[in-house]
Amino acid sequence: MSIVIAIKYKNGVLIGSDKQGTCGNMAVNNVKKIMKSHYSQTALGMAGSIRNMDLVFCNLDDLMDYKDVLDKIKLDKKYVVNNIVTKIFNILIKYNRVYKEDGIISIDGEALIIDNDKIFKMYNDGSIIDCENYGVIGSGFQLVQGFLDELNKDYKQLEEWDAYDLLVKSIYRACLNEIYINAGVDYITLKKEEN
Repeated sequence: MSIVIAIKYKNGVLIGSDKQGTCGNMAVNNVKKIMKSHYSQTALGMAGSIRNMDLVFCNLDDLMDYKDVLDKIKLDKKYVVNNIVTKIFNILIKYNRVYKEDGIISIDGEALIIDNDKIFKMYNDGSIIDCENYGVIGSGFQLVQGFLDELNKDYKQLEEWDAYDLLVKSIYRACLNEIYINAGVDYITLKKEEN
């Protein structure tokens, strides 16, 4: 069971996840599913059997060129596909964590790649979409998408605490029918820089 959600708000983007990891009938608490760059306003969340623990061979800062961090490159689709997604797949290929079916290389999971203004959802084949107000991956994502769509919110007007409240409610909603969620919620805030 994993759920990772990113929500835009007035001054940035929040990303959060549950902290439970499961393997068969065993459950582990305090699993890290999201990580923030040490040097830039970017974060990554992964769900599925491929999670951030599978990327221990690197860290998020290795997915962006240091020059791009210094130049404060903003994420766009081209950059995400050509740099971040390519590097994720190269790392996972190196460690035999991909599978190939009908000539298509895939991973066993999805990712959210965010900065303080953008949310990109990466599918298991490496394709991405730009999410307008929020992005959701993992178990129960349909429940969360339905819940957030029904709210009909103007996300660009939300205050940070309102976005956090929505994030927590969404994670618990997704986890309702799962084994349990007692480890709380892990979250990262990426705020827009003030001019």
